[in-house]
Amino acid sequence: MRLSRPPVAVFVVLACIASHAAAADADAIYAGGPIITVDDRAPLAEAVAVKAGKAVAVGSRSSVEMAHKGPRTTVIDLAGRTMIPGFIDAHGHMWGAPIATACASAA
Repeated sequence: MRLSRPPVAVFVVLACIASHAAAADADAIYAGGPIITVDDRAPLAEAVAVKAGKAVAVGSRSSVEMAHKGPRTTVIDLAGRTMIPGFIDAHGHMWGAPIATACASAA
């Protein structure tokens, strides 16, 4: 009995699936400590997946790793430390910016 070659379409479908899976992989997953979400419905999480500088998943470690961990994903162990969202200071003294610029230019 002679085996026939699979059609090219099979290889195309497999390549598309593989590239989509790689695109879904997070750059990093943070886990191993309490993660404050600032969401009243789920104030704590076990893991956060990050891709291109944005959180793409928050939840249990197993669900985040199952959905977003790939061969190039870096898993960062928080070693029990607490992770909190980054905040931007909304209290800026913008009137000082021209003075700071002038001083920097003069130096």
